[in-house]
Amino acid sequence: MARINTRRGMHRRETGTVLPQYLERNGHKTPAVIIGLDDGYASQYDTAYHLARGQQLPFGIYFYNAPSVFTMDQVTEMYRAGYEILSHTGTHVQLDTLTLGEQEAQIQAGTDELLALGFTRGAYYVAYPSGSHNADTFLAMAATGQRLGRTIDSTFTITGRLTEPYHLPASQLNLETTLADTEASVDSAVLNGEVLILYGHHIATPIINPGWTIEDFIALLAYLKANAVQVITMDDLHNLQSGPVTIPRRSSTPPGICWAEVGDIDFNTVVVAFNEYIATDATFSTGVTITINAAAATITSATRQSDGFTVRYVLAETVANGAAVVFSYDSAVGTIENLSGVRLKSEAKTVINNVPALSVETLQPDAAAGVDTFIAGDTSANTNYGTNAAIQIRNNAKWQNGLIKFDLSGIPAGSTIFSATLSLWTSTQRADTGTITAYRILAANSAWTEAGATWNYAVATATRWAGDAGGDGGADAGCSVSGTDYSATALGSTDFADGEVVNTQHDIALNVSEMQSMFAANCGMVLIPTAGTRYMEARSSDYATDATKRPKLVVYYY
Repeated sequence: MARINTRRGMHRRETGTVLPQYLERNGHKTPAVIIGLDDGYASQYDTAYHLARGQQLPFGIYFYNAPSVFTMDQVTEMYRAGYEILSHTGTHVQLDTLTLGEQEAQIQAGTDELLALGFTRGAYYVAYPSGSHNADTFLAMAATGQRLGRTIDSTFTITGRLTEPYHLPASQLNLETTLADTEASVDSAVLNGEVLILYGHHIATPIINPGWTIEDFIALLAYLKANAVQVITMDDLHNLQSGPVTIPRRSSTPPGICWAEVGDIDFNTVVVAFNEYIATDATFSTGVTITINAAAATITSATRQSDGFTVRYVLAETVANGAAVVFSYDSAVGTIENLSGVRLKSEAKTVINNVPALSVETLQPDAAAGVDTFIAGDTSANTNYGTNAAIQIRNNAKWQNGLIKFDLSGIPAGSTIFSATLSLWTSTQRADTGTITAYRILAANSAWTEAGATWNYAVATATRWAGDAGGDGGADAGCSVSGTDYSATALGSTDFADGEVVNTQHDIALNVSEMQSMFAANCGMVLIPTAGTRYMEARSSDYATDATKRPKLVVYYY
């Protein structure tokens, strides 16, 4: 367990699990995809979970050695929302290096831990650490009553019933796997009636190895939804081994009921999927009611989509993130008909906590467009460093704070910030340790400029820093006073370590609420040393050698 803190070209790829004998329904094979994320990284809750939940698609997280990264509230939230919490063994050691008895102990420890925490649904499903396994692993799995075991081998398929339930193949979402590759694997599963098992680690931008970008993960979820691919869990897969087929369908209602789901809610558009083919000449706005948080919405248009099963309703109102949207249809009034001319019926359904489609703004300006500098106290209190190739942040007798301002005008007014990450790269190798914290500069210091900022002045010889009570420089100058110069709530922080090599990347996940405030009134941010006794140097926008190492801000918004 990770630690818990209290369709392009239709060509075949040799990946996936072929299960035709129990994926057939009315003579048609039903493909499916299973997604698992290993090791329990923070991005799996912060990003992957919220994106997948917004699309109503499940996945599982394989944990080991609780607790640390997630809080129990976060894990419980995911579990109660239907997401699987599964085993990655006890302490994530490579099983093929252990004796049979030691493997049994490792596997049992992972199961026991999940059971003790109340996460029973995934307690008997194991992902082998680093894919490591041998013949003893399968004996240990059987001895401890495990149900399924997942490898990281994508070189084979299973062509019938699971004769080797402890040897499931899987394809990785990583740096070497493009979105096109993964979509091609999905296409192959759709074409051949396979269950495709995908696994990954970090879901983050910039990409963290091993991992996948947020953009690719969003695109994959959208691809699965657009192609009506069933996304199931390991428990679903196990249940397919005996009894009737129970793979969930987009339509779970009896024949004659048109309801399937509300999905893809994006600003003022609601897409509704029906489980019957809709006649091209049918009227499908009459009889429909859509409410947003119990208030009736105005339908401005309703368009049957090319697949014949979905209708796109455009509303006069905007659907906010987290709104409760209810779609209902009165068959006594409406004239939605299927291909045979049979009038359909419906019932009211509610969708909550929708994550809209996200847009991204990536900012990494050069010297001409960038606004960044540092300000230094003591004998340099009136010196400007606006053209320096580095931003120095120091915590000793010569105080030094960094200043950065990104141009956020490319983000449309009225947008909501979903997430933001500031990335910095070190410019020197130092024998220092410490913490750098970013704060939002307040409106009182809105006048500061790159060319004019010094420790004593926000604008050279003209405008003092707001926190400089005596207007005479000193310790309370330099944009250094919390609540006056900058917000008391931190945007985010990063730790730097002794001996970090040049160009070490530091990614700071920024507080969304503070970012929203900065978007509304952008005065930039100040970087302050909040722990340690020495200093960190990060490359500035004036660094000319490598444009990819200048300060970068990535903002996702809707």
